[in-house]
Order: sequence, then C-alpha cells, then structure tokens
Amino acid sequence: LDSLDVWDHVAAGAKSPRTEIPHGLMPAHNLTYFVGGEGITVGQFKLVRGVQRSGPFTQPGEKTDCGTLSPPWSFPQNSGTPCTPGSEMLFNVFEDPEELRDLAGDYPEVVKRLRRRLEELRPTVYAPDRGEIEQAACDQVAKNGGYWGPWLPSAGESDTLV
Repeated sequence: LDSLDVWDHVAAGAKSPRTEIPHGLMPAHNLTYFVGGEGITVGQFKLVRGVQRSGPFTQPGEKTDCGTLSPPWSFPQNSGTPCTPGSEMLFNVFEDPEELRDLAGDYPEVVKRLRRRLEELRPTVYAPDRGEIEQAACDQVAKNGGYWGPWLPSAGESDTLV
C-alpha cells in the first residue's frame, strides 16, 4: 500500500494523485527476493529490470503444471520479457501496450531516471522472510487438477486436503 488517497479520483473523476506505479520492487537487501524482477511505470514509460515472468501459463486459461516448477517457482520456458537478472528494458506503454519493442537504447536518460527512482524506493519495501517453499503446496496443485489452492488443513480438518 502506498497511502495515496485516490477517493476523489474514483468517486468524482478528479485528477489522480498517483504519478508512478512501482511493479514488484525488490528489497534493497535481496534483489532476487521471490520474483527476481521489478519495474516502474511513469507516464508513458515502463522500465522493467531482471526476470519478468508472465506466469505459469503458456496460454491464457491453461492450468499450472507443478511438474514444470523449480524453486522459487521459475518458469523459464514461459517467461514474458526476455530479461536476465540485472538487465533492463524500456517500453512506451501508450504506443506499445503489449511491450514488444524495447526502447532502452533509444532513451538512455529515461532509463537512468527510472532506475534512480527504483533505487530510491527499494529501501521502503516490506520483505518478510517467506521461509522455504513447501512441497505440500505443489502437491495440492496436482490434487486440484492443476490449480493453486489451500494446502494446509484448517483446525478440525484431517491432514489430507481433497
């Protein structure tokens, strides 16, 4: 949560106080935390850094196949943006909403400005220790026919979820 009051924008169509949208910021102490990528959109430009995953689905509507997962839920065969850790791509989301054309080489000053803003925001990221990946979660996906769902029993339930 970024604590911006957007009620007047939502309720009355006033100008939004939001000037930027951070995407998956990495905490300053661990730049591979959980997803391994980050980004920020300011105006028409979106900077993405590191691995940008489109998710565990190769096509919209497909189920998660836990057999393809490798901790921490890596999906290299399904990656969205072909970035590697430490790399950067810049998109004009107004003109290229599918983010197909990397403009980083054309707008190096924009890249530097957005990179600086990410670096300013990183120390504010709340990043608790998420612990180890639980195999039971992936096992439950198989039981659910390929869909994520609860894997820990509630109080009074047996240890086996169906």
